[in-house]
Amino acid sequence: MTGPYHSELVAYASSLNNTNTPITVGRFIEDKKDFPIQNTPITECLDIAKIWTSRLGKAAKEVEAKLTATKSKANWDPIRQCIIQNFTKDAGHSRGNTQHSVASDTSINSNGVKRSNASSRNTSSTGSKTDSYLLSPDARQRFESEHKGFIQSKKWRLSTGVYVEDVMLNRGLELSYEHPTHSYILCIDDPSWKAKPTSEGSEESVNEGDDIDKKTTFTNEEFSALINQGNPLLPELSQEIQDLINHFRDSGNRCLESYDGDDDKLDDAMLDTLINAANEKGRFDARSQYEEYWVMSVLDQLFGYYATDVMSTVGDNITEQDLVSMY
Repeated sequence: MTGPYHSELVAYASSLNNTNTPITVGRFIEDKKDFPIQNTPITECLDIAKIWTSRLGKAAKEVEAKLTATKSKANWDPIRQCIIQNFTKDAGHSRGNTQHSVASDTSINSNGVKRSNASSRNTSSTGSKTDSYLLSPDARQRFESEHKGFIQSKKWRLSTGVYVEDVMLNRGLELSYEHPTHSYILCIDDPSWKAKPTSEGSEESVNEGDDIDKKTTFTNEEFSALINQGNPLLPELSQEIQDLINHFRDSGNRCLESYDGDDDKLDDAMLDTLINAANEKGRFDARSQYEEYWVMSVLDQLFGYYATDVMSTVGDNITEQDLVSMY
């Protein structure tokens, strides 16, 4: 997979090849540390080693060279940490007001929920989607009621003493428009979760005393834990499910590593690869292999969305609930 960074990678590989210098991942990290930091989105952070090794290998191939393997494993941890820190730092600056102004011009979706035109409201906030639906009183009540049903000992507690579900509740109650947090979905690439820097440049903190219960964002330390550690209370996946997920991940990685076609055709190639990977696994018995059956059912539905280009068909005027109901 190539991108705007590819030409610079090719130039780098060419410069090493012209001087008979081995092209290695370790050398790349040493010579071009800032390059992957600046060109890696937070969503690729965990797989950064595989992604950039593949990209460097493609660049080396283009100059008729090969990526040289080394005995010592390249250390991506410092770069990964820098990406997380940069993301959380930028997120604080980009976070705007948490409330949208209520628009006078609204429409009604299939569930009877008011929807406001984006041009009629404040769009500076990243805390709620730019073109989202007003949160109905019933939806707000369900959101609060669901939180009351959480068992305290089962909540995700960070080392700072903060409970993730409580922060999500506080954040959701601030918002007037639908947001993933109202379904207790935490999207780590949403910058509005990051604490806004103060005028002195440090992070806003409400980690002291009783104010811990009022938090609506996460500090840099907490955000890093969200990305790197995960919820320790969640049950471990069975080996069968891990193997199934790895099957698709490995198939996708092989597609990325071997693909040398046009960028605009990569999505089609990846979809073909993943559907073939599903066919290789065959069907699972819902009576005796329910977990595998459920995972495959979800993946099959997602493949169908991509194969039929559902999102382009339905357009932007649809909520997540509409999508579930219709498809």
